[in-house]
Amino acid sequence: ELMAVTFTLLVHTYCELLESGLEGTACALLATYRPMHEPLYRSELEDLQKCRTTADIVALNANVTANTESLLQIKNVRTQIAVARKKRVDLTSCSSSGASSDQMRAVKEV
Repeated sequence: ELMAVTFTLLVHTYCELLESGLEGTACALLATYRPMHEPLYRSELEDLQKCRTTADIVALNANVTANTESLLQIKNVRTQIAVARKKRVDLTSCSSSGASSDQMRAVKEV
């Protein structure tokens, strides 16, 4: 269990060092603790190794932010689609039940 916690701390510290411009210290930290975590986190360490400079971490943060914003936009569109579908169902049920034009107008306005 502690290995999972220490790996998380390693990744966080490594990224913080890169963001602070301490690339040499970050690389030394990773080189020191990589052998300890390699058996359980080989693919994650390979991914982490691809981010070696301050410019890399800045670009990664920008990509994560853009991805988060895109996911939020997708969620908003899905919500709008759900509202439109409900409106369509309500209109269909109103028209098939012979609702008055005032009732149908009220459904359209919602």
